[in-house]
Amino acid sequence: MNPAYGMRDERARRAVRRIFAQAASGRTLTEIRDMLNSYGTRSPKGGEWTRSMVRRIIRNERYCHEEPDIPALVTERVWEKAQAIVPHRPSEMMS
Repeated sequence: MNPAYGMRDERARRAVRRIFAQAASGRTLTEIRDMLNSYGTRSPKGGEWTRSMVRRIIRNERYCHEEPDIPALVTERVWEKAQAIVPHRPSEMMS
């Protein structure tokens, strides 16, 4: 299995931590996407970020769990706080 985005690259780890910090502080998916793009932070695909990419990062539990030789990138508390901004139904993603 491939590691989650940011698990092995320091720049990507910083981006993941920034995403979670912003989400935990109540920023929306759109605000986080816009912030990443304005800073020139590359997405996992190497281009600009989309709301769905930000959502996938926030929903991925691997970021709050240890992997072999790789520490968790965020605490469970931060991961849980970040979940509050992520829509649970696809229809909510459009708003």
